Amino acid sequence: MAADVDVPAIRNNWTRVAMRRIRSYPDAQRHALLDAIPRATQLAISQGRVDEWLPAQHAVNVCDALLQVLSLDETIEFWRAIVFDSYAGGLLESLLTSPDEQTDLLGLAPKAWQLSAIHCGEIVVVPASAGLRLEARNLPPHLRESKGIQAMFAGAVRAILAFAKIDAGIRFDAELPAGAIGFELTLSTKR
Repeated sequence: MAADVDVPAIRNNWTRVAMRRIRSYPDAQRHALLDAIPRATQLAISQGRVDEWLPAQHAVNVCDALLQVLSLDETIEFWRAIVFDSYAGGLLESLLTSPDEQTDLLGLAPKAWQLSAIHCGEIVVVPASAGLRLEARNLPPHLRESKGIQAMFAGAVRAILAFAKIDAGIRFDAELPAGAIGFELTLSTKR
């Protein structure tokens, strides 16, 4: 069932891609992951249109199941691969232009979140002491507190950096003002 657009919702395309990738895992991991995702979430994802808004809780369920079954590093890599593939000829390719500066691609994170989530806060890029910080602000509590969602954000940040060929130190901060979470990046070019 589609979410009303006045509740926190995430487009089904991301959860569909995640479920497709989960189904490609070896039997033991695939079964463990599918067992950890509530059946109602699996049905909503499989029955919803790819562009449909689903309650954000379904994305939380998928993200949390990944972290429950896989290690933190494996979960971050799962999302890095999905987001990287989305930039390279996938869901986010339409956002790409020819960036003149290395930070231009980092500015895609807010646009991608805006296209993918509704009533789920915002992503902003702000200056930080050693470079830049991507902040997720005004997230609904169930998104903000989900370690699986935090791992998804970490994977997305790594994908953007890899796609932009940016070498950066990354520091996660879950205690920013007003309940925001963020990733502070110390930038240097890989080129």
